[in-house]
Amino acid sequence: MNMVPAGYRSGFVGIVGRPNVGKSTLLNYYLGEKISIVSSKPQTTRHRVLGVLTREDAQVMFLDTPGLCTPAHTLGRYMQEVAKSVIDEADVLVAVIDGRVGVREDDERLFARLRQALSGGRAGNRAKQHCLLAINKVDVAKKPRLLPLLELCAKTKLFEECIPVSALTGYQMDVLLACIISRLP
Repeated sequence: MNMVPAGYRSGFVGIVGRPNVGKSTLLNYYLGEKISIVSSKPQTTRHRVLGVLTREDAQVMFLDTPGLCTPAHTLGRYMQEVAKSVIDEADVLVAVIDGRVGVREDDERLFARLRQALSGGRAGNRAKQHCLLAINKVDVAKKPRLLPLLELCAKTKLFEECIPVSALTGYQMDVLLACIISRLP
């Protein structure tokens, strides 16, 4: 008989953001292998990619999504719908932005979409959805820009936590994972 330990958590985590902010690198870091394609070419991820991390205390089902941006063609519109469905379905959302460039127009549109989803734009009576922000690529970002960026993102009051990370080097990825797991059902 397989007993689930007390306090065990399990749920879906949507990784969302504009193209080339490091969403797939983040997924690959947690899974310890290249599940999702990583490329400097925007829109490499065309479907949602499911990666499952199983630990003694939790099972985390990561959903990597295509980058959210203004679509220019039919494939682009399809990819945007894929990303939006993950926003509506996930228990925890991890919005990823590029710490080197700060908040761009596409990031602002993502924040508006997240705000809409979190304010009750979801169907059904599921438990409260959680939203975290990963400010990625801080290993190569100019340090004087990070504190104002953290303050700007915190002022949105959209994110429960704003965490500077490097999915490439692993910097603070353990902190982000702990925040994610603590919010899973």
